[in-house]
Amino acid sequence: TLSPWDATEKLHAKIKKVGSTTVPAVTAPKTIEEAVKLFLAEAESRNLAESSLRVYRRFMRQLEAWAKDKGFRYVKQLTFPELVGFKASWKMKPATAAKRLELLKQFMGFCAAAEWVPKNPVGDLKPPEIDEPPTLPYTDDEMARIVDACEKYSHHGDHGHNRPARIKTFVLLLRHSGLRIQDATCLEVERLVGDDLMLRTQKTGQAVFVPLPPHVADGLRYQATKNSNPRYFFWSGNGQRLSAVSSWQRTLRKVLKDAKVSKGENMMVAHRFRDSLACDLLSNGVPVEDVAAILGNSVRVVEKHYSAWVKSRQERLTDRVRATWKKPERKLKAVS
Repeated sequence: TLSPWDATEKLHAKIKKVGSTTVPAVTAPKTIEEAVKLFLAEAESRNLAESSLRVYRRFMRQLEAWAKDKGFRYVKQLTFPELVGFKASWKMKPATAAKRLELLKQFMGFCAAAEWVPKNPVGDLKPPEIDEPPTLPYTDDEMARIVDACEKYSHHGDHGHNRPARIKTFVLLLRHSGLRIQDATCLEVERLVGDDLMLRTQKTGQAVFVPLPPHVADGLRYQATKNSNPRYFFWSGNGQRLSAVSSWQRTLRKVLKDAKVSKGENMMVAHRFRDSLACDLLSNGVPVEDVAAILGNSVRVVEKHYSAWVKSRQERLTDRVRATWKKPERKLKAVS
């Protein structure tokens, strides 16, 4: 079997032999390496967050490594049966596998749009069933124990002076802002305006602010005077952001362990502060749309993960249940 390149050369030679002066254009098949580079370049052009781009790059490296192991060089070799086998080789949690499948669909859809393959071969693949309990907010008692553990923190490390107060401020920032841990770690001082924290700028150009309790805002201002880099509250600005985030993750795990709240190394300890804010807001009647704006999520995502805490919905369900009590109960005959 001739390779695509050899077939092209043979076609050229045949045409010249019969005396033709016109050589038709022959499009060489796109390699997987070339397609991946273009796909990642397009993703970067969409101004995605760096954390999202890292996920893209990591998955594409996984795809390239698998293709190389299979001996595949060209995109057209990524057929439906082969990609089903690729999906079956994933050893990860269902939620992670679902996200990877979405990336695979995006990549193959990109290739189909570029006409490197006739159609997206995995467009109809179904994601795995996800049966994982959602992370839950911290209770008031747990938060009290966490704050107490921060104040008693005795380990010395790399987060600067006055470590217990620094850790306490970081925890309270997570709890009252809903920021993800990376955003909190690299939070810039200029984002705090009075006691209001600018969370992000929406696509419309409108800034989203959330008010912080005065003692939390005061704690941030104090930490800004102690930080080695005056641009940030908690980050030195040196090295990789991920390294700083990992350091804070280790600190939080120790704090929760001291507070007797931690339940394992893989628990999403930082995300539960975000859950706590969302559930607190929804339970107090804040509209889902406003909570979604604060979290930077879609309304659909907020409803999916926090529907049990939507106050208006719960009140409506309660009223409907109580309404059934007014109906006369049918008397049941005793069963002998």
